[in-house]
Amino acid sequence: MPARHARYEPVKSKKTWFSPAVLCPCLCLYFELVFHLLIYRSAEGLLFPLLFSVPTGMLAAFVLGLFPRRAGQVLLPVITFIATVIYSAQVIYYSVFRTFFSAYSMGNGGQITQFMSAIFLAIAKNWLPILLFLVPVVLVIVLRSRIRYRIVTYWQPVLCGAAGALLYGLLVLVLPLGGTGYGTAHELYHNYTSAEQAVEHLGLAVNMRLDIRTLLFGTDDGDLDIDVPSTTPTAKPTPTPSATSTPDTQPTATAEPTPEPLDTSPNVLNIDFAAAAENAPNEAIRTLCEYFSTVTPTNRNEYTGMFEGYNMIFLTAESFSPLCVDKDLTPTLYKMVNSGFVFNNFYNGLWGVSTSDGEYVNLTGLIPKQNVWSMKVSGEQSNDMWHVYGKMFRENGYSTYAFHNNYYDYYDRDISHPNLGYDYYGLGNGLDVEECWPESDLEMMQKSLPYYIEDDLFHVYYMTVSGHMVYDYTGNMMAYRHSDDVAHLDHLSVEAQAYLACNLELDLALEYLVTELDKASKLDKTVFVLQADHYPYGLTNGQYSELLGHEVDETFELYKNNLIIWNSAMEEPIQVDKYAYAIDINPTVMNLFGMPYDSRLLMGHDLLSDAPQFMFLLSRSFVTDVCMYNSDTDKVTPMNGQTVPDGYVSSVLEEIATKYKVSAAMLEQDFFGYIRDYIRTE
Repeated sequence: MPARHARYEPVKSKKTWFSPAVLCPCLCLYFELVFHLLIYRSAEGLLFPLLFSVPTGMLAAFVLGLFPRRAGQVLLPVITFIATVIYSAQVIYYSVFRTFFSAYSMGNGGQITQFMSAIFLAIAKNWLPILLFLVPVVLVIVLRSRIRYRIVTYWQPVLCGAAGALLYGLLVLVLPLGGTGYGTAHELYHNYTSAEQAVEHLGLAVNMRLDIRTLLFGTDDGDLDIDVPSTTPTAKPTPTPSATSTPDTQPTATAEPTPEPLDTSPNVLNIDFAAAAENAPNEAIRTLCEYFSTVTPTNRNEYTGMFEGYNMIFLTAESFSPLCVDKDLTPTLYKMVNSGFVFNNFYNGLWGVSTSDGEYVNLTGLIPKQNVWSMKVSGEQSNDMWHVYGKMFRENGYSTYAFHNNYYDYYDRDISHPNLGYDYYGLGNGLDVEECWPESDLEMMQKSLPYYIEDDLFHVYYMTVSGHMVYDYTGNMMAYRHSDDVAHLDHLSVEAQAYLACNLELDLALEYLVTELDKASKLDKTVFVLQADHYPYGLTNGQYSELLGHEVDETFELYKNNLIIWNSAMEEPIQVDKYAYAIDINPTVMNLFGMPYDSRLLMGHDLLSDAPQFMFLLSRSFVTDVCMYNSDTDKVTPMNGQTVPDGYVSSVLEEIATKYKVSAAMLEQDFFGYIRDYIRTE
């Protein structure tokens, strides 16, 4: 072939050993293999991550083939270095936050600078993985003269890319061979709801492709792939039963008045789902209407309206856990945990994107959407959040405030929280706390109390920060402040001591509120609700085990937590043994305050109702009345001698998948805003 038609000039002076079409897939295989083994410490689940590495590498070779030889010699080390940075960064990010960063989070990554001390520490601890990921960079630089960049025709890179695309498509087609049920590689690829599971079963490269696709194109309005039972919405809305309704007969005279029967009617609103479905502007909203018309509601119970007319202070406590509840160190927390409502089997884990997801779950009773900051999105879209505490309490005559003692715009709370119905204040926006890391919860209470203490009815929301990592005495001001209080615990590591120390500030903050409310004669009419945003992932599992007193079970026990619902006037603690999760808080609180809500529209249920227990984690491990399922080991443990029917686990996993899809669609479509127009008052 004439030289003018050659894509590259051949290298004549040295023998060439490698072709990019072979080398690039090998490099991708190496990255995925090392990454998987570092994260999961096991070769289980490696098949598809390794298989997908081959077409990924071939497509990389196609890109290289678009450039001349000299450019290729530069580009290959650059591309390899970029891969090194991405894989190393994901390992480091996972070691700090116990999740993987998404493209969306990278676009909002400026706020991560507050965690640079933790990140630098993680880099130092992960020097070996970084070195392992640098090996390919060194190799392609050292061997660059031995890599054959000579391509005879223009069509060779095109053929390489086409072969890679074809192989990728074939792999997608054969995914069903590994099963099509929930949690399989096939299901994860086509219903992308969990980055953690996608990375494990498909590989980081495929997960990032799915992540970027979702970020750029979102989901189709008509693509809500859930199974709705054949039952269709009734032609007329079902009226809410009344506890005072009686048969159409004459009452019989009695010597003493008959006690009013307990209202155990469904906790629903009078929603015309049939009309809502008929008028739906798109297929997703129509599907949601049909789905919710078939959901079984929870019932009112003896605790319905128990706190009607009371004030409420709700706290999402940074990294709170049972580890920091101690009779001597944190007496106020200890009192609140062990009196009032005592939830003995409550769990709160991670949700997979950002720690603001913990707030989203606590406040909304919905599951966050994968790969976005759901709280922020709800504010950016101006979703009608009438079902959350701020809006609900404000519409019922309460003053509503939200406070955060870190920067007011962190996670864009200045966008989300006003949309939740709060007058919102944070550091830099009306809450004048001393700037340090982390800031003081006690000072936040002292500076915020004057905003509402004189109000007749108030609901206040706090997002605390004193319990935040890093857990040491040099990078954590609150731990340093209380270091003397935990000095006697010298059998613990510094990190474990520091975690306890910084949470003493939370206890002092609660003690201050209790004391001041009592002075104002408002304590007896104020309910405290407290839950974490997530478990303290700033502790290693070994440090967590130190504080726990035994090796922690990473499947369930790591995520076990305390839900506080406490009022000082409660004479005896009320024990609740149901297995529960953070999505259950909203319906439980709404029922206690007698607020009008529809239990069918939330992903959790009222823990004080007769609804069956249903707790599930991000890993898709779950507990129901029938069994406990460990997704890591695929072990099924019957509950209380129950017989687990064939197909039961699969059906529960499908139900969990449906809840994730429905929650995401509700956020995307502002479903609460839409369905509000179909709530009938007659």
